[in-house]
Amino acid sequence: PDEYRTAMQKGFADKASYDKAESKRLKVAKDAAVIVLSDAQTFLRLNPQLPSLIDIADKASALNAQLQTTSTDALATSTAQLNSLLLAVNGYADFLATREKERAEIIDKQREQIRTELTAGQQALKKWMAGHLTSPSLPAVVAEVKDLDAVGASADLDTLLEAQKGLRALIANQGLSKDLTQSAAETASAVPAT
Repeated sequence: PDEYRTAMQKGFADKASYDKAESKRLKVAKDAAVIVLSDAQTFLRLNPQLPSLIDIADKASALNAQLQTTSTDALATSTAQLNSLLLAVNGYADFLATREKERAEIIDKQREQIRTELTAGQQALKKWMAGHLTSPSLPAVVAEVKDLDAVGASADLDTLLEAQKGLRALIANQGLSKDLTQSAAETASAVPAT
């Protein structure tokens, strides 16, 4: 009853949707904490003689301990405290800007790789559908192709990763790997060499 009341007070229709939102919030907070800890460790390795090393190590230790809890607010507070301490150190802001740029480039590259895989998978499934209209796997394949259409050009990495996971699961669960590989080989051999 208390959990349901909390969910209702926060604007959720039911406890399950509240729990899902809270779980996502905790994941975001944990991901942010891990990034701050990683950045702090790398920065300190490059600058081991910092006068504030002990204070930073102390806050990092507290944050690392907070990673084991389920309190999003406590985790966010510890992350902010370590981040504030680090930003006060000369040179950290420039270091952080470089790290954020590197992370953004890695994520962009990962997004592009996943989109390429999803597009190729979707095209392969469409070709498979055209030749297997009586297959018992057809409904699942059609549903997956529709899901891939819905993902479209999403920029959300989590959405793309879920779509990639769904595509791979469908191919494995329906035993389509051999058919799709054979279909791709036939397509490649039908294209004249240049």
